[in-house]
Amino acid sequence: MRKINNEYWSFLIHFLFRKGEVDHTVYAYVLDTGINPDHTDFEGRATPWYDAVADGRNGIDCNGHGTHCAGILGSKTYGVAKDTQIRMVRVLDCWGKGQHSTLLAGMEYIVANGDQPGVVSMSLISYGSRALDDGTQKLLDSGFAVAAAAGNRNRNACYYSPARVKGIMTVGATDFFDTRNSDSNYGKCVDIFAPGSYITSLGHDSTTATDTKSGTSMACPFVAGAAALLLGKDPSLTHAEVKSKIVDMSSKDKITDAGDHSPNRLLYINLSQ
Repeated sequence: MRKINNEYWSFLIHFLFRKGEVDHTVYAYVLDTGINPDHTDFEGRATPWYDAVADGRNGIDCNGHGTHCAGILGSKTYGVAKDTQIRMVRVLDCWGKGQHSTLLAGMEYIVANGDQPGVVSMSLISYGSRALDDGTQKLLDSGFAVAAAAGNRNRNACYYSPARVKGIMTVGATDFFDTRNSDSNYGKCVDIFAPGSYITSLGHDSTTATDTKSGTSMACPFVAGAAALLLGKDPSLTHAEVKSKIVDMSSKDKITDAGDHSPNRLLYINLSQ
């Protein structure tokens, strides 16, 4: 049994998941600010795969957000899915900002060139955009399981893309006491909550750096990592089946102040199910 649940989480999360627990290679596509592929904790499994920003960085992280999120998903020490092949799709610049055109270019590149089984993790939001919704839907239609941050505005997640897209796993954030982060978005477009307060993961400015961050950006790769574990056990699962398993296995009624119309579900993974 493996749990991602604030009752057990804290510092113990780093030791709950081990390499070699899955039987198949899974590819994780992280749309973010880039990555430090030389960080020792990635063990050579992280690649700056595609850069849509075109500022000469070639996928290398100059912000830290992308390396941190990728570390939660699949690093040796802090990651959930420690065998995953991480492919960074850089769509945000050194200030963590991006254009719809770069986000769409990253999505389209995954659809055209991505390997299966695959998980897409998007710790980013925009105000509602039909173009981004359609791009996200293409990822689903291509067979990828998709996790996205609900956003940090303390507002209805249904106002934002890609969070509002049906079929993906939209993730809100909780703190150590199983209370919704005060700025986490909420509502019926949220599917599940995961830890998102003072999360330690990898830093980008050296090969051994660590950093601590908070937000739904950190909660999202916990769910993406859980999806990667499930696909590593059974690569035949569809994205809908992955989502259904994650939601069905989650802990119910653990969250304080989940928010109006939010599901009171906290991420919990049991690989024996």
